[in-house]
Amino acid sequence: MNNNNSLEPNKEFWKSVNEFYNGRAETGEFPDSVKEEFEVEKLPPMSRRKFVALLGASSAFALASCNNYRDKGEIISYNDKPEYANYGDSIYYASTLNDGSSVLIKTREGRPIKIDGNPDHPIFNGKISSQAQANILGLYDPDRLQNPLKKSGSKLILNKDDMIKTDWASADAEIISKLNSAVSSGKEIAIITHSVISPTQKKLFDDFVAKFPTAKIYSYELHNDNNSRLAWRDSFGTEDLPSVKLEDAKIILAFESDFLGTEGNVPVQVRQFASKRNVEDLDNFSRLYSAESAMSMTGMNADYRFRLSPEKQMELIFIIIDEVSARLQNVAVGQNSVKKYSNSNYRQFANANGIDEKKIKYLIDDLVANKEKSLVLAGEKLPVAMHKAVILLNTMLNNNKLFNFSELNILQKPLNGINDFVDNLRNGKVAVVINFDVNPVFHFNLSNELWNKAGTKISLVEMHNESCKNNDFVLPINHALESWNDFNLRSGIYSLQQPVIAPLYDTRQKEAILLGWISGAYSENNYHKYLMDRWEKEVYPIAGTMVDFRKFWYSALHDGVIQL
Repeated sequence: MNNNNSLEPNKEFWKSVNEFYNGRAETGEFPDSVKEEFEVEKLPPMSRRKFVALLGASSAFALASCNNYRDKGEIISYNDKPEYANYGDSIYYASTLNDGSSVLIKTREGRPIKIDGNPDHPIFNGKISSQAQANILGLYDPDRLQNPLKKSGSKLILNKDDMIKTDWASADAEIISKLNSAVSSGKEIAIITHSVISPTQKKLFDDFVAKFPTAKIYSYELHNDNNSRLAWRDSFGTEDLPSVKLEDAKIILAFESDFLGTEGNVPVQVRQFASKRNVEDLDNFSRLYSAESAMSMTGMNADYRFRLSPEKQMELIFIIIDEVSARLQNVAVGQNSVKKYSNSNYRQFANANGIDEKKIKYLIDDLVANKEKSLVLAGEKLPVAMHKAVILLNTMLNNNKLFNFSELNILQKPLNGINDFVDNLRNGKVAVVINFDVNPVFHFNLSNELWNKAGTKISLVEMHNESCKNNDFVLPINHALESWNDFNLRSGIYSLQQPVIAPLYDTRQKEAILLGWISGAYSENNYHKYLMDRWEKEVYPIAGTMVDFRKFWYSALHDGVIQL
């Protein structure tokens, strides 16, 4: 309110903000420029929408011109379309990957596009790992070797180790000459490979050694179950491990064993374990205890997890053996073997290692209460002594009923490592070394000086690796989806591998390359015929079928697996 007696006459005052804005509205709420008429002719020639579209298109063109996009070629239709093929319809083939995984491969117009599990396989039951599904990416990998290579032999120092393209006939002739020279001089021909799980591949290696008597086969795996096999051999006289029935176990105790993540046949083990974890069937719900030094997939799924070093795990298992022995009054336990670890009971052990003693008591109670229905597992990294202790505990609990002795996990050749090879290489006894789809230089950190002591170095690989460096020959091999083979992971169960596409590049199957060196002449279907001949002589007679071999062979090829 104005007060003309005490305030200046030219100043205005308002009682509220609303009074101020209401007064302003009387003189015009919007500026004059906003109230002008809308005229289309005065708009700019380019709209905002068109500007944004052009900006996006120009950015896309700029990015596309800066990449190394590879031309995928033309899509060509069938010249003579097969009766069974329809455009857009998928055709499925049963096959096996190089790790023994039984798969069903989906193809369309002759191109593999998807890998899934083979539901007809009695072990896998249609389950495979994510690595197996991703295996198809390797088939179309642009970094695959496409031609055989050999060392240039240039007199220029900068170019002497360069690899140049060569043809297969020249490479075969030179390599066969090197192999014969090694035999004549009495020097070693070393073939380095991973686990041999193919009976036909084993026969091929035997034939290779028969042809070249100085040849030796070295097989290795960075992660293997050798300690478990050695403990089993010392206990039962054989290295063939029985398969386990995880689906029948009520209590599972895993010592450093990541059977749900990285160890063993993971897809099968996950399927078996999951079958006993149905929340709608609590009466048959299993319980998992895990003792491990680092977090694993198995530990994350455990009901009770104990974080213990391997030494403490050894101490724990002998304390459990003592407790179980006392409760079951089992006098078969050798007390001298456990005296070192039986100085304390589980309560003292729990207090010393920061573990709730109730959890260890639950574990012991569960093992005793579920005798014959519990299973104790030891990880691949644990020593042989720990595996023997696990065998002892399983025997005390009569858990052998959870081992399937009719389906043994077998190896066609035992793993023997490469220690002897390294010693012979160091002493200059190796004339030829053949990397059979392996990378020993990287896996065992072999120095260039040591690696170069081999006379002739040959790598049979899909892609370049560290072991190809300074090689005399680098030979490209087929992908698993371009190859023939067979596999025998479990006793009595054989699976077949068949090509679902012709080789995309100038490559050969690694087994066919060796077979060509044995016979002195390579043919396109030599290993296919070699595989069929072995099946006709060794597998077909024990199959007990009334059909002829051809029908038997095509039936096995169709299903991808046979069980004898």
